[in-house]
Amino acid sequence: MVNEFKMQQLLHDTKSIVAEQLKIEEEKGETFNVFSVLKMEHKENSTHSAFLKELLDSNGSHLKKDLFLKLFLQTIGNEDFTLSTPNVKTEHSIGVRDDTQKCGGRVDIYITDGKKSIIIENKINAADQYVQIERYCNHNKATNKVYYLTLLGEQPSAESKGGLISGKDFFLLSYKKDIIEWLTKCLQECSPSSILRDSIRQYIILIKKITNTMDKKEKEQLDKLMLANFDESTLIAKNFIALKVEIGNSIRDGVKKALQLRLGNDFEVFLGEKIQNENAQLWIKYKLDPKSKLYFGIQSFSYNASPGLGVGILNEEQKETQYSLEGVTKDDNNLWPYWQEIESFEGHNFDFDLGTTLYKLYIDIDFKERFITYIVNEVEKFILLHKDHLLAFLKDESQVDLSPAMNATKA
Repeated sequence: MVNEFKMQQLLHDTKSIVAEQLKIEEEKGETFNVFSVLKMEHKENSTHSAFLKELLDSNGSHLKKDLFLKLFLQTIGNEDFTLSTPNVKTEHSIGVRDDTQKCGGRVDIYITDGKKSIIIENKINAADQYVQIERYCNHNKATNKVYYLTLLGEQPSAESKGGLISGKDFFLLSYKKDIIEWLTKCLQECSPSSILRDSIRQYIILIKKITNTMDKKEKEQLDKLMLANFDESTLIAKNFIALKVEIGNSIRDGVKKALQLRLGNDFEVFLGEKIQNENAQLWIKYKLDPKSKLYFGIQSFSYNASPGLGVGILNEEQKETQYSLEGVTKDDNNLWPYWQEIESFEGHNFDFDLGTTLYKLYIDIDFKERFITYIVNEVEKFILLHKDHLLAFLKDESQVDLSPAMNATKA
């Protein structure tokens, strides 16, 4: 049975631990982070893969030769690698992608000594591609190892790994444990006052932030507090998850309703995965071509997703598509060939797991309505930019008479 006094005491003591954690961060200057200031926290390729590659590269600007690579191989337990001639690349092609033969693709980080190779698939925000891990594991099978790197060490999707088994056919890595452990070793090899050391420390702080990692002392205090107040902690946890689901659903439902009113002549708007799932989407499909494998999508409204909300064109088959729009940059990601992040609104980023944003959405109805309207406006701009061009492309591809739909979009 839940004790009300113990509940209040639990919340009070938890706030004290959080305040102590914040005080430590302020004293260390950790509240300032260059990656956060430049809004680079969740950029998979341009931030994370690029930073890791630079440290792993024996010819990197760190001037430590192969020391950091050696420490990385020790950390992941793969020391059967020739360090005399390592070559490290990002966005490296291992052949034309072929989902039928399960081979090829573009890998995030590729390390080779000329004979053996290591593939690191780096997942911060992006969804898995179809048979992605299977394709990578089929590359140079006898001399290649594949590592699936995520924030917390999650498994790849069933569509990506097929029947492959982690720990046997490929290996899991996490930023929270493996990368922080490796970077901490790298720190010890840097001069105390060097910019290199400061840069690595900034990156470690960034990882701790996006993985919700507390300092050891504060974490132990919180763990003991929760266990000592088990019933109260359980009640708060269950109701807090339900509250985040409720808020996420209300925002997504509001966006869906508004988009259907604005775009209903040409499009049907569908709910995607549940709010509890990482990729909680909205799908927007042409009414007169509902079976198309190219259509619009918005994700993610989930508290389980990395912060950020965007709109794009989903390529359901994940094959190379020839659709292009002059003057608009096409992404290398076959799943989302066109993607646009939605910028923050009134100082609030699209983070459905951030207390300040959730509280504002819960108590301020006017703000919530403006929040929804802003999302709808940004999505509509993106769709209006692409809709006629994309429909014309679909018409050519399918050889289906979509002229009524073309006329409708111009109405």
